[in-house]
Amino acid sequence: MQAASESATSSAGPNVDARYDVAMGSLTVGQPYHLRVVTADGIVAEGDAIVPAAPPPRTLAERRFDRTRDTLRLVWPRATGARAYEVRVLTQRDSTGRGYVDTPNGRVYLPPGDFVTYVDTSVAINGTVRRNDVPVFLPGVRYDVIVSAVDDHYYNYFAHDSDPYTPTALPSSLRGGVGVFGAIVPILRQSIVVEGSFPAP
Repeated sequence: MQAASESATSSAGPNVDARYDVAMGSLTVGQPYHLRVVTADGIVAEGDAIVPAAPPPRTLAERRFDRTRDTLRLVWPRATGARAYEVRVLTQRDSTGRGYVDTPNGRVYLPPGDFVTYVDTSVAINGTVRRNDVPVFLPGVRYDVIVSAVDDHYYNYFAHDSDPYTPTALPSSLRGGVGVFGAIVPILRQSIVVEGSFPAP
């Protein structure tokens, strides 16, 4: 059993984005883990998860990417216990966690909007793909592409398309609470640099 205390936040209001740090070694694949949270007023929330048995993570060589004619294609081996595979395309981050691009006229911060999809053991992302009618790949920007194996609980919670106009709740894997206790294991990573120059700010 490992105990964890709630980390303080800088906000003066309720700690709605609470984080709990647990000091422990590496997790064992295929082994069940149990979560039990007891709040100050006695509410108990519990969950269970099993870490997928993924192969050792690989880092591919950085590549140049022409968004007008290239397609990002990746393939990886199946991981025992994985429900699906999360493919996340993130802009390069600074120390504050914000995406940015350096231009001759200074650093430009990019609006949030990582591209995320859930697939089987391969993915093909066209360079012209758009998210919310905005291009995913912008010229002159460096991206990290991370593929991770996820378990049933993680997939059911994060891949669920909730409808804001109905009272349908997100599928929770917790007993006595709402949220998710699941497993995600990174298995593949690649950095890509999109050809071209970012428009001057």
